[in-house]
Amino acid sequence: MPYVSGNRMGPYNVSGSDGNLNPVSLVFEYSLNAGHWVGAQVPVSSGSDVDLSNARAITIRIRAGTGPLPMSGSVNVYLQTGSISEDLDGSGVLKAKMSTSDIGFPFVQVNPAVTLEVGAGPQLKGDGKLDSEDRNANGILDLEDPNRVVTEAAITSASLTSSWQNFTFALGDVDRQKLLQARGVRIIIMESSGSSAAGEILVDSVTIEGTPFWPQVTSPDMKSQVQIQEVTENLAQSQPAGGDFASRFPDTYKRFHPNGELNQVLETVWNGMVNPFTVQGFIPQGTSDEPLGTGGIQYETVVSYIRADTAGMTYTFSLLDSTSHGIVWSVANADISGNGWHEVKVSKKNNTVSIDGNNVGPPTQFDSSYGSLTQLQVTVSGTGLGGTGHVYIDEIYLTDPESVFGAALVGSVSGTFPGTILSAGKTPILSNVAFREDVALYSAGFAPLYGVPYAAEDLSSRSHVDSDLLIARTSLDLTLRDQGGSLSASGGHRVTVPNVSSPIVVTDAFSLSTTGGFTREDAVLLSAGSVGSLSVDASANASADETDTSGLLTQTWLTGLTLTPFPPFGISSTLSLSQALTGYPLAQEWYGARWATETGLLLPWQGGGDVTRAENLGFKAGIPAAPLGVTLEAATAASGSNYSSSGYSQESDLSTALSFLYKLGRGDSSDSVGLSYRRAITLTTTPSPGPRFQQETSELARIMSLQGYFLEGIPLVEIFSDNTGTVFPAWQSATQGTYSPSINLSFQRSYGSRLTDLFIPSGFNLAVGQDLKKTVDLTQTVIYVRPRISTRAVNLFGKLGSNPLLPLVLTDDYSLSLDASVDTTTPPVYPQYGSGPILSHFSVQAQASLTGENSNELTLVEALRWDQVGSIVLSNDTQAILDWRVEPVAGIPLPILPRDIGATGFFQHRESAEVTVGYQDSGAFHPFTLLLGHATSLVYPGHGSIKATLNLGMDVEDELAVGLAWRFAFRVALEAKLTF
Repeated sequence: MPYVSGNRMGPYNVSGSDGNLNPVSLVFEYSLNAGHWVGAQVPVSSGSDVDLSNARAITIRIRAGTGPLPMSGSVNVYLQTGSISEDLDGSGVLKAKMSTSDIGFPFVQVNPAVTLEVGAGPQLKGDGKLDSEDRNANGILDLEDPNRVVTEAAITSASLTSSWQNFTFALGDVDRQKLLQARGVRIIIMESSGSSAAGEILVDSVTIEGTPFWPQVTSPDMKSQVQIQEVTENLAQSQPAGGDFASRFPDTYKRFHPNGELNQVLETVWNGMVNPFTVQGFIPQGTSDEPLGTGGIQYETVVSYIRADTAGMTYTFSLLDSTSHGIVWSVANADISGNGWHEVKVSKKNNTVSIDGNNVGPPTQFDSSYGSLTQLQVTVSGTGLGGTGHVYIDEIYLTDPESVFGAALVGSVSGTFPGTILSAGKTPILSNVAFREDVALYSAGFAPLYGVPYAAEDLSSRSHVDSDLLIARTSLDLTLRDQGGSLSASGGHRVTVPNVSSPIVVTDAFSLSTTGGFTREDAVLLSAGSVGSLSVDASANASADETDTSGLLTQTWLTGLTLTPFPPFGISSTLSLSQALTGYPLAQEWYGARWATETGLLLPWQGGGDVTRAENLGFKAGIPAAPLGVTLEAATAASGSNYSSSGYSQESDLSTALSFLYKLGRGDSSDSVGLSYRRAITLTTTPSPGPRFQQETSELARIMSLQGYFLEGIPLVEIFSDNTGTVFPAWQSATQGTYSPSINLSFQRSYGSRLTDLFIPSGFNLAVGQDLKKTVDLTQTVIYVRPRISTRAVNLFGKLGSNPLLPLVLTDDYSLSLDASVDTTTPPVYPQYGSGPILSHFSVQAQASLTGENSNELTLVEALRWDQVGSIVLSNDTQAILDWRVEPVAGIPLPILPRDIGATGFFQHRESAEVTVGYQDSGAFHPFTLLLGHATSLVYPGHGSIKATLNLGMDVEDELAVGLAWRFAFRVALEAKLTF
């Protein structure tokens, strides 16, 4: 397409090559004068900057074109990554599409004067996307930071052929530091010989490889001669013989990539090494639990996969814990020659190392006991170090876990002692005592459900006591825990004064954790009977970070006021403030001193680093319905986040609602009609930093003072009007905003045992509103109508019902609800559906509960749901649950239970079935799911139960081009809870 005004920007797309990571490749057609260049850039991740400081290499897959434009002259291809400028044409103005139906947004070149369309699609009709220069979606046009851009060495046009080639650039420590906030990748083609150049270059993919591995060498200057990275195998510098990993070992591939994800391998390349070197990294194997040392699973086999292309080499693997216990084995290149994939198994039971099933000798080390196996080392040695060599490793995992046995004992005892226990004359000193003691003992080898076995005995005790002490109500907690000989303690208290009804009530609570963290709360309640009340509450908590001497502090203050000056007219108001700060020091003091130290947190802490801050003010005034009620509500809030030296992000909110409720019945009748009108604003701004809380309040007042339309709009009319011209001028300093006026009509009536109750709605709600949204320069208006209808009837057809037609049923309960949402969106979010009106949501749910003799109950649920947003999703769910019980005359005696308890026992059974069918017009979905279940419980009222459960399941997933995936599962469980 010619480079003239009105056309779209290049490069353009063609079908991708074999082995491409994406379905298309980019084609650069260029014609350059001396020293000129062309380029293109793509985001690393749309919607955010990305931390690539752990990346190890960048690979570009590229070739010369074979089209009608032959290559002439010389060019260099450069790859730049990092904080790339979002300003595509250097205009300094953020440009974006206003809607998905726009053809594109302009790219303006000054010399020569050309204006092109960005995002116009191949036919200059648009691409159906909200394209924008703001690719990280932070609301501003980010310019380039040259100190955070990595430019790779040039790829010369002379080195390009018509076949695909991979060029890999290793990233050093300095490079990785520049990629802390990577925004995009830029590809530049520059004329390099001082004359004109023309041609065609295709780029298939740009991949950024990261790995938790690094080389250990004997001499620092040799480190650059070892390259380690994780790559998809089709991009490996040395391609495998005999097929890739997925084709050689399909069962292992499917185990670790059940959804067909691309397989990555660990690639190690060396060149001209003198001494052996080690590949080192961390790959946790799940052999221990956290905290460290609480348990571990011991395995008898380790499996790995390897291929290499250099003769005379030996690879020594070490998979160790922090104390160097674990597994060590070696693989010689003579046993894995040919650069094909081989399976290596190391067996503790057989004391063998086998390659593709052939024993090649014993392991160097396979300890009988080890901790968390997280450290992997592969030492590369041999006669082939001096040349260039490659070794590839994949899927190291442990299997064949050793069997262990463990037991657990959990018990509790509780008691109450009402009345006075200790007194001085007629003055009670100690009274109304209640206590509870919980003890748990887990032996070494015991494993909780889905957990790992305990490595050592774990004994814990929790003591809790409530009592009245003089005029105070007190609660005390103490927890002691011994883990393998290491004792820790935590506890707390709560004191409320007085312990009887009073105009003034004061509460103090404090607790310490084993790691040094704490929680505290102080509250005062002032009450003037029916006239009003005032409450003030201050709370704080902190949890230790990795240093154990400091942590994250959260403080909250809450005030509530309720007044009834002229009954029945009432007023209530709430005010809350909160902040989260880093770096709060955790004093290492005894309990009493620590309580006194943290008392200072009744006031805001002035130190640390800002994380979040919030303030909320609410007001409500009105008269309860008798029969007509009126309520006026208002709320405003400000919350800050992402604090830095240059500013922060603040969300400011304001809402009001006027509601009327008219009661249609007398007394406690629920029959009523309601009407309410609500307006709400949410705006996001990026103000400068300032004093804590004061700055947030000032910004809230500033931005809301500009929103005059909030009080001037005509109710109901504004819902169906275009408000952009009225609202958006007041949002110039906001990066995001939403204005939502809405009206809600409701009706409620009492239901009963009449047949008509099945068909006449017992509840009706209709919400009509508008959501006007802005994100940077993109706008959207949604007008919606959302009805909800529900019916309910009870006691219709059972023996106790108005129409006793079901002899096995005593009582019955039926309900039906319908929900829908009809939306009109301008511009349309999904052009394939148009602006609307669209039935974006519709659901129907019906439920019937039938109760018979002996509390047997059958519950039937039918739910149909339709959603049309990005795609059409339809699902139907049918459930049936039967609860039934058997009560033997003599109960269910067990040897371990006293006779009187056994005599109260009975069987409680539950049968369940659930069938779900579904459909989706795009993307994978689950057309059929079946779940069956049975549970039987031996119940001893007041003393617990013993329960056995069996569940069976089947699921079908339509993976589109891949086909159908069938899954079958079962679950068996046994649970006992007994109290004596």
